[in-house]
Amino acid sequence: MLITGVGGLMIMGLGLNLLEVAQVRIASFLPALLLSPLLYAIAARLTSQ
Repeated sequence: MLITGVGGLMIMGLGLNLLEVAQVRIASFLPALLLSPLLYAIAARLTSQ
């Protein structure tokens, strides 16, 4: 679910860039694609104990 949210934000940013409404740095969202599953796994492990 977290990856879907980050991906949605990246697509929205691409759309804004293409429409020249705003300039969004899409590359700054790339680390979130790697970190969100890791943080979710850590949180799930901590709450299951």
